[in-house]
Amino acid sequence: MVEVLSQNEIDDLIRAIHSGEVNEETLREQDASKVRVYDFRKPNKFSKEQTSTFQVIYGNYARSLGTYLSINLRSNFHVSLISIEQVVFEEFIHSLLDPSLSVIFNMDPLEGTGVMELAPEIVFIMLERLMGGKGRRPAQEFKALTQIERALIEDLSQEILDLSTEAWENIVVFRPKFERVETNPQFVQVVSPTETVLLVSMDIRVDDIGGTIQFILPYIAMEPILGNFSTKYWFEKTSRVYSANFQDRIKEQIKSVKIPIRIILGDAFITVKELLDLQVGDVVLLNRTTGDDLDVMVGPSQKFFARPGLSNDQVAVKIVGVKEEEPLLAKNGANNA
Repeated sequence: MVEVLSQNEIDDLIRAIHSGEVNEETLREQDASKVRVYDFRKPNKFSKEQTSTFQVIYGNYARSLGTYLSINLRSNFHVSLISIEQVVFEEFIHSLLDPSLSVIFNMDPLEGTGVMELAPEIVFIMLERLMGGKGRRPAQEFKALTQIERALIEDLSQEILDLSTEAWENIVVFRPKFERVETNPQFVQVVSPTETVLLVSMDIRVDDIGGTIQFILPYIAMEPILGNFSTKYWFEKTSRVYSANFQDRIKEQIKSVKIPIRIILGDAFITVKELLDLQVGDVVLLNRTTGDDLDVMVGPSQKFFARPGLSNDQVAVKIVGVKEEEPLLAKNGANNA
């Protein structure tokens, strides 16, 4: 509310300034300290509360993405949220290298298009792992994509986007869909250059190689659901009991994890001389007879007993028993002995 001075107050203030009781420079500094700088070219359209909610969403998403990549690409991927800020779309375009790797995606059910910018060196490590390689740093600079690389990037990008559905579930049923991949920043025009967008930056590392993954979410697309980003709405959703199928979803995800199984035919001890003299056709006697059960190892532990045989002209084993687990106290006693 603006404070209006009466004529008497104005006269008293003028006399105080002339007499030296009030310093004119001090008054000017006090007025200047109340002024806030505002750039009309970069309006802050997302509130602090909404930005904080985005930090929660993409903090959870970063952890899910790191776990997903580590399991499916069989490498130690670490993903962490760096920052969330609102910028003008033109600034983001100017920050991209040429060439770069930008994935354009549809923001269903929202009306708009987003951008996912991936560090090329990280993408090519992922592609090499998908094709059975060791995931080493690219030997040459990023060039034009081949048709095979584009197809693999499309599938990988869609899987990365699908992970955001769970992170957004307390806000909206978010179903982003891959549209295309661009390597020239000038073709990444999803909104007006002066449009405000939310820039989500994450750090992604595998072994000693690091890069970034960035998401662009236009304000014009997010505006209809920004009311859902309030603290009250968020905690009302998160405080609800998990849906009945939540445990079923976890079980289904666990069931798809692959584990190694080994069949132990038997053991034998030989001398070093016998080892050096081994030739093709020699027979090594094992500590089992033909009627003994074989050990079925799940990971490092024995879990089952089996009998060897054939199934559809392939060597196979038939599970004939389950190994009973030793009591924990008995295990500890044996270890201490």
